Order: sequence, then C-alpha cells, then structure tokens
Amino acid sequence: MSSIFRGLAALAAVAGLLLGIYRGFLDDGLHLGAALLVWFSWAVGALLFLAVSVILDQLEEALQHLRLLTRDSRVQAELRPNLGNSKAKLDALKDYKVTVKDDV
Repeated sequence: MSSIFRGLAALAAVAGLLLGIYRGFLDDGLHLGAALLVWFSWAVGALLFLAVSVILDQLEEALQHLRLLTRDSRVQAELRPNLGNSKAKLDALKDYKVTVKDDV
C-alpha cells in the first residue's frame, strides 16, 4: 500500500515539474511566478503522498512487531505450569479489626 503512495508522490513531482514548465514558460510567455507557484504546490502534494507512505510503512512495522509479541505471549502462557488452587482462605481474618496507634 505504501508503494502506491510512493508512486503517486513521484508522479506528482514529475507532473508538477512538467506543468510548471508549461505554465511558466511555454503557455503564454515568461511567467516565473506562475511556474514557482505550480512547482511549490505540486511539491507539497508530493511530500504529503510521501509522508502518508512513510506513516503506512511505520504502521506496518509496528503491527508486525505487535503480532510477534502477542504470538510470544501466547506461547509463554501455554508453557506456564499449573499452580493449583490459588484461592486463599480468609476465615481467620473474619473478625479482625484495624486499630490506629498514635506513637508519633
């Protein structure tokens, strides 16, 4: 998916360069301002496509790392020994009262 956005970024850069040359120099005489405006706007568009591509690459890498971690945790959970009944008997604490001692 990110390669699509990289391709779009390259296409936008080349199209912007060509359109800037056409608008600024070939269309109607010499208009450097129009050429610069077209180049700048298409360059910003190309950079946005490239940024989305980088974000998708990092997201894919993080997802792969997360899948690896969850797979490892499942394997470790299956290897843990059964410790038996872990329910504690609290009958001895039934009538216990907490008292405050002011020894300060």
